[in-house]
Amino acid sequence: MEKLANLFFEFGRLKRIERSGWNMARVHERVESVAEHTCRTALIAYFLATLEGADPKKVALMALFHDVCETRVGDLDPLARDVLGATLPAAEAATQSQFNDDLPGGREIRGLLHELNLRESLEARIAKDADIIECALQAREYESTAFLESLRAHEQVHCGSSLQLLEAIRSVSPDQWWQDLRARCFRACAPAQADD
Repeated sequence: MEKLANLFFEFGRLKRIERSGWNMARVHERVESVAEHTCRTALIAYFLATLEGADPKKVALMALFHDVCETRVGDLDPLARDVLGATLPAAEAATQSQFNDDLPGGREIRGLLHELNLRESLEARIAKDADIIECALQAREYESTAFLESLRAHEQVHCGSSLQLLEAIRSVSPDQWWQDLRARCFRACAPAQADD
């Protein structure tokens, strides 16, 4: 239990590690944490997997654990990853250490993350697509057109549902859900109009 308690405290760091790529994109407001990014990525992954006929629980687990190693290696922006070049081995070493065989489920989590890194299975490709789509959503919320433009070539997402969702993210206002909900509430709460 002490190992789990220590690991859960370590996971808490994800709430305090900012996603560094947004600083590169010149976002001037509060930047999301790795934990915030991971939560929405796992939710997206579940629904994409359902749309693509893949195992939604497996894909959601991949997405849930995909950035946990950043408690040890940090969140590197794309430029830092290019310069350092060896981030995958460092991430895999962190994963090995975090999820060793003494940890309940450790071997399963390592296997899922290894599969994700290979990107050979449909589930792994969907989990990575969810990661990219979450960034696209965040870019829309930050109004970071530079990131959205970098996804124009459709080179980074692989599944049909992911491509369709990416197009919807580009066209839908980040506040549309709220406007629709508010309109429905006002209609429901408005007194009935008397006929003339």
